[in-house]
Amino acid sequence: MSSTALKIAYGSTHLPLKLGESSVSCFILSNNQYVLPISSVQKLLGYDGKSETWLLNIMNNISKFTKISKDLLQAYEDPIKVVMNSTKKTPQIIALIDSTIFLETCKTFVDAKNDGLLGVHLIKISKTAEKILKNTTHQNINMLIAVATGYETHKEQVKSLLIKYLQTELNDDAVLWIKTFPDAFFKTLFEIHEHHWNDMKTRPDFIGKVLYDLIFSRISSALLVELREHPPKRSYTRKGYAPQDNEHPELKKHLEELMTLLETSGNDWFIFLQLVQRSFPIKNHYTNTLKFEKPTKNKPLLSSFNKQLRKLT
Repeated sequence: MSSTALKIAYGSTHLPLKLGESSVSCFILSNNQYVLPISSVQKLLGYDGKSETWLLNIMNNISKFTKISKDLLQAYEDPIKVVMNSTKKTPQIIALIDSTIFLETCKTFVDAKNDGLLGVHLIKISKTAEKILKNTTHQNINMLIAVATGYETHKEQVKSLLIKYLQTELNDDAVLWIKTFPDAFFKTLFEIHEHHWNDMKTRPDFIGKVLYDLIFSRISSALLVELREHPPKRSYTRKGYAPQDNEHPELKKHLEELMTLLETSGNDWFIFLQLVQRSFPIKNHYTNTLKFEKPTKNKPLLSSFNKQLRKLT
């Protein structure tokens, strides 16, 4: 699991994740993995030393008396490794654990304390771990990390740029509904066309033209008028950053029908486009048409395509 080829995509030591009165460094990697430095986690739990095996040693001792997940121990034995400050002559390599491993670590110490497996000098670890679990019980930790690192803000800015591009090209406020599209939908398009949020920031025209071709040029005139006359409600932050279902029902249905066509195509993008044309012929909504560059290679979509799109339902 270790790989110095991975890079930190979002986050810095100056943007910690706050959990109640405590805080811990967090990052999002180039493979979209949400992680925390082991050294920062150990400090959070009360360790002031420099060894990165402190938690591992304690858990190994606990495992002599109770079962601990092999994946949990493996995460500390062979942590994710990423280079920081790569511009310096001597780059710093930091060891990281996944956000889910972080929560499992906390639960392990709380359980060990309840089972009487912690010495008096380690009780403070379980107390801190208990507070952390309490602060994340009704919250998605990855969403908390996305907010802390600035990733969530970045995505919203990119979506705004995309909407601005399409508003300029089409002169149509219906595109404001793009802000309600789930992230999973965008990620799916990125995987197909080997794009990312940063690519959409520098080239909003590409994904914009894809959305125009699949959605806005093909939905019914009645739905288009509905979208124009009734813009989406303003998003707000829900407790625990729980996802909001503020999509338009008919627009959501259109996306679901696209998914069905995708499955029928056997995940072949070119066949998919042909099926879309048959089922949803392009309407004469716009005088200015947008055509996107089609892939030069007919390679199959990634296996995660359907799984991610199903999150839209």
